[in-house]
Amino acid sequence: MKRAGALVLVVVTACGTAIDATVDPGTSTIAADPGASATTADNTSGPSTPTSDPAPPLTFPPAPAFPDGPLDTTTENGLESLLSNVLTSEFDASNVAEVVDGGDIRAAWLIADLLRFYQGGPEREELVRAFTQLTGIQYVPSRVDFVWAFNNLIAWDMPAWDGYADLKRRIYTPIEPVWKVFFDEDQGVDWRLVTWGGVRADARPLGDNGPCNCIPSLDNPATTDAAGGSWYADDRIVFGVVVNGEALALPKHQMEVHEMVNITLGGRDLGIPYCTLCGSAQAYVTDNVEGFDRVVLFAHPDCYRGRTR
Repeated sequence: MKRAGALVLVVVTACGTAIDATVDPGTSTIAADPGASATTADNTSGPSTPTSDPAPPLTFPPAPAFPDGPLDTTTENGLESLLSNVLTSEFDASNVAEVVDGGDIRAAWLIADLLRFYQGGPEREELVRAFTQLTGIQYVPSRVDFVWAFNNLIAWDMPAWDGYADLKRRIYTPIEPVWKVFFDEDQGVDWRLVTWGGVRADARPLGDNGPCNCIPSLDNPATTDAAGGSWYADDRIVFGVVVNGEALALPKHQMEVHEMVNITLGGRDLGIPYCTLCGSAQAYVTDNVEGFDRVVLFAHPDCYRGRTR
């Protein structure tokens, strides 16, 4: 089966010559016109605001001991009770007491998952208490409790158990049905490191650049030629790609809003995702996948957490 091929993007400043040196300036474009896309505070002229000194690295308590094999009956029954009415008005976080009684620290993964969705009220208090009791660590006041919980588990490389993904599925798929395909098939996902990104999937058809409760991909954006790009300051960062002699520069501040661009360039269909966490972009040819006229890329509402945060 043919797969989408990858292209190399060049990161330059808006006035850089890396793109124009390879093609006729008349075929170089900058996307998108600011009137056609949302902008962020980065859309300013002049030097970028100096960044503050990096925060010191996080430290974590020593990793606790953990069991092997399947969950014991007490923990398994406690998790079943806890999830029986999850994300409904009938949810009773006090059922987590049975999970704590089981004493299997690996169950803290599911408690961290629940803290993603219960960030206030008595439910949050019960879950935080259970997490500290299971792990034996002291609660550290955090702006986001679930981040604190996940950071500890990831730092310890705490294993999950067979069946963790099945229970996690019961939390996530009612919120966003598109997750179902990832749980139904073995995608090689380490489910410990996946959490909800806070928005729904972009389900709009290709070409619909209207608002949504999602990270909105930008499809076939309006462009200006290089000579008409004075609206974008020369020292701003763009991502440049050239296909069959046609060049395109994508302003970084707009990529930070949309995180995905579907566009035709040089006669080829491209999908161009951008990662706001690592500040990088990659272009994929999307018109050569067997069985599809065109593959359309969109931002998914999950977030894959690394081990360094």
